[in-house]
Parts: sequence; C-alpha cells; structure tokens
Amino acid sequence: WACAACGDHVYPTAGTIFQNTRTPLQSWFYAIYLFVTTRHGVSAKELQRQLGVTYKTAWRIGHKIREQMDKGEIKALLSGHVEIDEAYVGGKRPGKRGRGAAGKTIVMGFKQRGGLLVTEIIPDVKLKTLRAETLKTVEAGATVSTDELYSYSLLKGEGYTHVAVKHGA
Repeated sequence: WACAACGDHVYPTAGTIFQNTRTPLQSWFYAIYLFVTTRHGVSAKELQRQLGVTYKTAWRIGHKIREQMDKGEIKALLSGHVEIDEAYVGGKRPGKRGRGAAGKTIVMGFKQRGGLLVTEIIPDVKLKTLRAETLKTVEAGATVSTDELYSYSLLKGEGYTHVAVKHGA
C-alpha cells in the first residue's frame, strides 16, 4: 500500500513474523496449520519435508511460530487445588538413579485440577528454588499437593494449604 500524501510504502507483513521473509505466506500458514493440528509438535525436519524448504528456513519458521505461541499463552496464576512434583528427564544412563543422577534435566510440574499444566526447568530441588517457582506459579491460598520432599514442607508458611502424599503408603 502507498500513502496518497507522501508516497511512502507500507507492506501488509510489516511488523509481523512474516516481515522480510522470502518464503511464501502459503507456506507459513501451512506450517501454522501443522502446529495447530499436530498433537506432539512439529520438528524442523518435518517442516522441511512438508513445506519443501531448506532445513535452516524450516527451523526459523518453527522458531518464530513457537515464539508467537509463547507470547499468546495466558500467564495467570494457578488456583484451587494444584499438584506439584519434579522429575529428572534425560533417558536411561549408567550410574545413580533418581535425585542427583548425572546428565539429567530437572523439570518441575504444576497441574491445576481440571485446569492448566505448567512446567519449568529448574537447576536444583533446593527449598529456595522450589519455593520461588511455586510463588511465581501458584496463587496464595491454593491447596497444594506434593510428595514428602522436605523442600515443600515450608509452603504452609507462604499461605498455602499443604497436603503431602506418602508414596510408601
């Protein structure tokens, strides 16, 4: 589009994720369609095959779409009854299992009963870390269910109703 007064050009993709792309908009929209309809996400390799573009282009398209999906998510605090646990992710490895296993990523999960699921990668399972993530994710006054890990024991002092599940029982 061109301004009638000054002749300046304004492009329909200006200020969007499509700005300065040479990839046809049909390919972008098909990639968005794949993200929306696929249950387990879409890899860059799959986008490369489906769209007929280079791997670098497919990776960039996927990255831009994921950025926009993250911006669009509602970042409201979880409330009501929230279940919290952490897990070590990284496949089978020789050596120690469970807490303290080498080469694993610690993922903390928050599940609101009948509602949203939120996950965060955390550096450790120390009281300070778990407390900070809980305060950032769960609304004060909520009922929180966790396992018997000592780091969760001080949640009552933060205004939560805390219930510990005994795995042994």
